[in-house]
Amino acid sequence: MFASSSATVTQAKKGALLVLLSLTFIGCATPMAVKRLSAEQVKVQTSYSGSLKAYFDVINKFADAQMQASDFRIDRLTKDIEQEFKASAREQD
Repeated sequence: MFASSSATVTQAKKGALLVLLSLTFIGCATPMAVKRLSAEQVKVQTSYSGSLKAYFDVINKFADAQMQASDFRIDRLTKDIEQEFKASAREQD
């Protein structure tokens, strides 16, 4: 009974050692791999930042154009209303 228990403990130790070594080699990257991954992340973040800036520049230009169009339309309607009032005032004289 003691011998089989000792064999089981030895197998468990070997299994634990195998798992530990696997995690060490799989889970821990080399410094160069980490450096390359970090460099790629910086490139992606920089590219994403540029894309967002370009996107919001376009949105700002669109909003400015919409404001100009609405200002023009309001000015035009105001001018038309003023002309109608002037015409109406002349007719009453």
